Amino acid sequence: MAFLIRNRNRLFVSLIVSISIFFLFPLSVYTQNIETNSFYFKDVLIPLIIFTVIGFLVTSGFVILTSKRLKFIPLLLTALMVCLWIQGNLIQYNLGSLDGHTINWAESFKRVWIEILIWAAIFAVFVWFRKKILRHLNSILIFLFFLFTLPSLYVLIKSHGSIQDRVYLDYSREFQFSESNVLLIVLDDFSSNAFTAILETHPEYQETFRDFIFFEDALGGYPTTRPSIPLILTGEYYQNLVPIEKFLSSVEKSTISYQLKEQGFTIENYPYVPFFSSIYDNQTHTLPLKEQFVYAAQQLMISGIRYSPLAIKPFFVARYYFGVNYVHKDLVTFYENVDEVEVTTDKPMFKLIHLSGAHVPYFLDSALEWNEAGYLEQAAGSLLPIKNLLEELKQAGVYDDSLILIMGDHGNNNPVGSYGFPLSNYSHPLLLAKAVGQRYDEMQISSAPVTLGDIPRTIADETGLDWSYPGVSLFGDIPENRTRTYYYYTWNHESWAMPYMPTFYEFEVTGPANLVGSWNYIGQFTDGVFVGENDFVNSDKYNRLMGREPITEN
Repeated sequence: MAFLIRNRNRLFVSLIVSISIFFLFPLSVYTQNIETNSFYFKDVLIPLIIFTVIGFLVTSGFVILTSKRLKFIPLLLTALMVCLWIQGNLIQYNLGSLDGHTINWAESFKRVWIEILIWAAIFAVFVWFRKKILRHLNSILIFLFFLFTLPSLYVLIKSHGSIQDRVYLDYSREFQFSESNVLLIVLDDFSSNAFTAILETHPEYQETFRDFIFFEDALGGYPTTRPSIPLILTGEYYQNLVPIEKFLSSVEKSTISYQLKEQGFTIENYPYVPFFSSIYDNQTHTLPLKEQFVYAAQQLMISGIRYSPLAIKPFFVARYYFGVNYVHKDLVTFYENVDEVEVTTDKPMFKLIHLSGAHVPYFLDSALEWNEAGYLEQAAGSLLPIKNLLEELKQAGVYDDSLILIMGDHGNNNPVGSYGFPLSNYSHPLLLAKAVGQRYDEMQISSAPVTLGDIPRTIADETGLDWSYPGVSLFGDIPENRTRTYYYYTWNHESWAMPYMPTFYEFEVTGPANLVGSWNYIGQFTDGVFVGENDFVNSDKYNRLMGREPITEN
């Protein structure tokens, strides 16, 4: 007891510092992204409390041991907390979204000296007025505690009941298959022209996909994932005329997964549930303990990015990308465990497997080894798990009885192949299709004008599902003069929290999508309003999309 009384001030500052760094900072980050977080804060509560307790024990030990010789340690820690609050709330940087894109640190580091001056000034004030501050140190710490706490608590209380139900995945049956399967495999960001290039550098994939039809002129619907997956599952285009969540709710029962479930299929989705989560049979509302610590550690890294000075931010970004929940973990773990394939039921099964594929950052080579190899090499590497999966299905004796569709959810504007203008690259996803019992001596290449919106119709026709989906079957008669639709927009991270998508620019495509002459601009959709053809066709953005020189240079 005497020890506690003697060191009460040191213990108090250690407690506030530990609670702030290991609990309140992650809470603040969580509340600022509350609509887009894939988990509830309560699901990481236990790990963060454990981190806080460990942090307190370490911090208090450090303060008690060092303050005997360095008596101003509590003062300096308080100054540090002030600096961190200012850094996280008043000194803001637009570093882009944490989706793997490369951050231009060199450009940002021009401001490092400004931060150094701000931090130095704060510490100087604390040292200069140390006597007065030390007399009121506990009061200052209490004030800082509430300053860190109250805004986050306000957001939590205000948002209570308004955020969507969080759903997690049960991975226990990931590699369990039926005697009869419908497999929808999505490789994020994988373009058609990338696949063509890979076939030249990795001819072994000619054999892997020997029984498939490669649709080289497949057209996506959008340049990013969020509206693309609903299109793949429903065949219906979201036009930005209603809030996107309202659209998703309205089409849930028309998804191919919902209709197959009505027909007695087991429905599963891996490795995450992006949309229509209530449909899937491998969902759970309980986050496994191991995953709780993964999410908690991830929140700590994000809070480190936000609250740390610019000179240290790259460290936390690297830990975020390559920590316990590292980017492309889904690809690597799927590849490592795909040999666990087994047939466990005769009940027909639908699996949606959505892997990170060729998405940034490009840190995986064609062997799925860690190398900064570039887009094309990572795209080639993302085919490895699929290659092994097909081989395992053959060994299990269910390959022939499986309908398998492999696709990118959208294209990519990396300069791969012969497509000459950005809009064509964005709109050209990979699309491979194998019907039940389909066998060829070599992979078939089709130039038919198909779209990702044709997938539900294809599955319905192949499974005998009595549901009227738009589009055509990939295995049926496809009109040569077909007009297709594409919506372009510029995505940013803030768009996740918006009721509408960014402004849509609608195009009709009549003819091969890699020809500029096939594209016709129709008009734009902004926040529920359609505007017909306007000055967009005279803008620099339009000319860049079409591979032309900008009209003006800024």
